[in-house]
Amino acid sequence: MVEIRGGVYERQSPAGPYACWGGQHWYADAPTPAEASRKHGLSRHQSVPWRGIGEPTSARCATCRGHGVLDGGFDEEAARDLIEECPDC
Repeated sequence: MVEIRGGVYERQSPAGPYACWGGQHWYADAPTPAEASRKHGLSRHQSVPWRGIGEPTSARCATCRGHGVLDGGFDEEAARDLIEECPDC
């Protein structure tokens, strides 16, 4: 299986034509790359062929959704927030 980096990709019908890959699953399909980067629900089509987009988009990072950090919640044992910088930004 090919491992793909999180981000917006072009996909074949019935999905797409664009969807955002989050590392483990596809987010909801959208008509444009920018709209695909804003989707939060899962796509109904997880096994559809995909390909990369030839030009960079102004879309926010798919991993952190433009926040620059990943929030892993709160570790009660250590009494600290689990926040780290986004590895893809």
